[in-house]
Amino acid sequence: MNEDGDVLSEVFSKYEQAVQHVSRSEYGGLRFHDLRHSFGTWLADDGIPPHRLAKIMGHENITTTMQLYVRRTDDHEAIRKSLGEQPDTPED
Repeated sequence: MNEDGDVLSEVFSKYEQAVQHVSRSEYGGLRFHDLRHSFGTWLADDGIPPHRLAKIMGHENITTTMQLYVRRTDDHEAIRKSLGEQPDTPED
């Protein structure tokens, strides 16, 4: 989107051209690295195992992947739900 609010769209024949365009344009302050980080975070949130995510993201050390993309949560009900377990219910 440009300053006038017009949506800008462009198709590139090569990956490198798209990366170069995004990195040079930075519309709205968005950088290519921001897109990369969002992609990795979405994959982690969707349950991609850390070792596979590290390979996808090109990390040599899984520690990098764990620090950047795998977040700790205290929402235990969400964890149980993602594992297919029933949520805790108070006993009558």
